Amino acid sequence: MDLRPLAKGEVATVVQDSSEHEGVAGYLIARKGESVEVLHVGEVGTDEAGWIYVRREGSNSSVLEAWTEQSDRGWLRALRVVTESQVQLRKGVTVIARRTVERREGYLSCEDGDRLKVLYCGSRETNDDEWLWAQGEGGQSGWLSKGSVTVLQKNREKGCAAQDLGGQTSSSTGQTRSYGRILRTCSLSRTISPNATESERTYLLAHAGETSTPLHANREVEIVQTRGSWVQVRLGSETAGWVQAEHVSQDSLSPPPPPAAETTRLVPPKPQRPAPRPPGQKEAQTQASAAAASASRPPEPVPEDGGHTGLQWLQWQEGHSRTAGTSSTWLADGNAGAFAGQFLGAPGSTREAFTRSDLAPSGPCGSRLPSLRGEVVVVTFGLENCDSRLVDRCCDSAGGGGGFVQVEEGELRAALCRRSVPDADVILDARMFPDPDACHLTKHSGRHHLIISRICQHRNFRKWLTEAKRRFMKACDSRLAKLGMDCMDSSSDGIQVTVATYCRAGKHRSVATAGILTYIFREEGFLCGETRHLSYKAWGKNCCKGNCQECQHPPDELEVTLENALQLWRQIS
Repeated sequence: MDLRPLAKGEVATVVQDSSEHEGVAGYLIARKGESVEVLHVGEVGTDEAGWIYVRREGSNSSVLEAWTEQSDRGWLRALRVVTESQVQLRKGVTVIARRTVERREGYLSCEDGDRLKVLYCGSRETNDDEWLWAQGEGGQSGWLSKGSVTVLQKNREKGCAAQDLGGQTSSSTGQTRSYGRILRTCSLSRTISPNATESERTYLLAHAGETSTPLHANREVEIVQTRGSWVQVRLGSETAGWVQAEHVSQDSLSPPPPPAAETTRLVPPKPQRPAPRPPGQKEAQTQASAAAASASRPPEPVPEDGGHTGLQWLQWQEGHSRTAGTSSTWLADGNAGAFAGQFLGAPGSTREAFTRSDLAPSGPCGSRLPSLRGEVVVVTFGLENCDSRLVDRCCDSAGGGGGFVQVEEGELRAALCRRSVPDADVILDARMFPDPDACHLTKHSGRHHLIISRICQHRNFRKWLTEAKRRFMKACDSRLAKLGMDCMDSSSDGIQVTVATYCRAGKHRSVATAGILTYIFREEGFLCGETRHLSYKAWGKNCCKGNCQECQHPPDELEVTLENALQLWRQIS
C-alpha cells in the first residue's frame, strides 16, 4: 500500500482520543478505535496544515448538515489517525522503494522497484517515526523515509482480482496505480460478484439497499478492474464496489492532486485558527518583544577583583604566546573571534586564567579599556511543549516534529522571546540524531551517559558540531565587534553569548547536546553556568530528570567521550 501522506478518500483509524475541542463547533469528537474517512487534507503552508476534515465511517449526510449537527464530521489533527499502510509497516516486512537519491552518509539511495527489508521501523516514542532502517538485496543498508516505500504484500486477497488488468495494476504489486474521477453522482454497490452478468449487475445495483454508497461528482477513486461496461473502484483503503463505466473518467494514471479550492468550497473553515500575520508584521512584533524582554532583564552582576576575567585587547604574536615587546600586534573585533574562548578563565579550566596584571596600559587608540568577561548561557527546549505556537509546527511534518525538518529561525526566536530568552545568538537543531535504541532510555533525560555517548558516536555528530562551532564563532565576532564600538562605556561587562538547542520533546537529544557544549565551553575557558531547560516541567513523572544513581554517578567513560568531543571541536577549522 502506498505510504504517501493522507489523501482525500482514505480510511484511517483513530489512535488517540480527540476531545479537547468538545463543545466547539467544527471539530470532531473521536474516540480511539473509530474509523474515519478523509474528506479534505489541510495544505502545508496554510492555516489548515496538520489538520484533516473527516467523516465517521457509515455517515452519508451532507457536509453542511453534518457540520450543523456537529456529530459525524469535523476537523481532526492528522497525528491522531493512522492508515492501514502505516500499521502494516513494521520490522521484517519487505517494501518496494521509489527512486531516492541521498548523498548524506548513513542514508540509503534507491531506484524504482528496489526491494528492501525493514530492519527497524521508527516510532513516535523514539522521535524517529518518519524514518525506517532498511537493507537492500545487495547488502547495503541505511535510513530511508517511510514516504518513499510501498509495503509488498504477497497474498493480499484484495489485490488478487487485479492480476489480469494489464497496465492498470494493483497497489499491492508496488507498480503504478490507476485513478479516476466520478463524472456524475451515482451509487457504489459492494455486493456484486465479479462473475455476474451485466443484467445481474443492473438488477443487484437497483436493489442493493443499505449495501450501496452514494458517490458524488468529482470524487477521486482508485480503479481496481474493468469488466465490460462496469468498473470496480476503491475508496480509500477499504471500501470497494462497482459502478457503471460511463460514470467514471479513467484518464488519470497517477495519484490525484490535492483538492482545489473550488472542489472543497463546502468544507467549513476550521474555527479558532487565526490566519498567520504578514511577514513584516511578524518581524516587527518579534523585535518589539525582544526589546521589551531585554529592557525588563536585570543587569548582569559584575565579578569581584579575584574573579575569572579576561582581556578585550591583548598583545599576541605568532604562535599564540604573550609578549611585552613592541613587535607584537593588537587583536580586537573580528580577529578576537578566532580565539575568543581560549583566553578567558573559567572554573574547572585546566589552563591558567589571565589576571588583571596582564592588562596592557593602553589600547591601540591610546585609552585604557575595561576587562572583558566571557560567558555562555545554554538553553534547551522542545517544539511540542515549550510554546503553544510551536506545537503547530510539529503537525507540519510526518514525524510529528521529531524529524530533521527545517523550522524558520524567526519563529524559534519569537517563541524564545515569549519564554524570556530574547537574545539567543545561536539556535541549534538536535533532531538529526535518530537512534533506534533510544526507546530503552526513555526513563532518563539526556544527561544519561549512554545518550551522550550515542550522540557523540552518531554519524551526523561531526557535521552538527562543525555547524555549531561556525555559528558560535560568528556570534562571538558579532558580540566582540559590538563591544568594541561601546568600549568607552564603563558599564560594559563583557560579552555574553546565548546558545539554544532544541529537539521535539526537549528531554533527550537537546539535553545531551547541551551537556556536550557546556563541557566544551568550560574547557575552552568560558564561564558557563547550569543549563536552563525550558521543557523541564513536561519531562513527566516517569523521567528521572537526571537525579537517578546512573545519571548522578556516570562511569569514567563519559569523561573520555566528552574529551573526544572537545578534541574534535578544536580540530574543526
